[in-house]
Amino acid sequence: MKVVVGLGNPGIRYAGTRHNVGFAVVDEIARNQEVTGWRRRFRAKTAEIPCMLLVKPTTYMNLSGDCVHEISRGLGIPASGFVIVLDDLDLEPGRIRIRQGGGSGGHKGMRSIIERMGTDQIARIRVGVGRPPEGMEPAEYVLKRPGLCEKELLTKAIKLAASAAMFVAAEGVVSAMNRYNGLFAD
Repeated sequence: MKVVVGLGNPGIRYAGTRHNVGFAVVDEIARNQEVTGWRRRFRAKTAEIPCMLLVKPTTYMNLSGDCVHEISRGLGIPASGFVIVLDDLDLEPGRIRIRQGGGSGGHKGMRSIIERMGTDQIARIRVGVGRPPEGMEPAEYVLKRPGLCEKELLTKAIKLAASAAMFVAAEGVVSAMNRYNGLFAD
């Protein structure tokens, strides 16, 4: 079983923001798989589909590692069983990138997961949200909702990332990297 964890912040205030694209990807998978209900457990909203557990942490972004660690311990799933979906400032909107592991890239949610799990060898799907305009702090930028043109690109990237997450679960991270890295959602 793969555990697909979409990173984001709970609550209506954060819905639709760039920082919540991880939640949006998990929601897209759930929609495609006709998930009818979510459960609250492991400090998250979870839903099960064949061979996959979908997770939206309710711990807020900077404490995402607490949720992932609880799932790992509670279900006996090693770090290699997780796929983390997160926003990325260094990728332009419309791009996704799959990685087998590595550092947090400055993303506090990913940093929390790496620290709590004790390894950086955790698969992730990064969804590009682009850089903030000059003079705007990155934290302010990711907590804003995108404009219309950018929203169209992000919607397409979310669909692409959902497809990639399903592919990772079925075929593995390396195969997914070969198939999806370099694609642009258009």
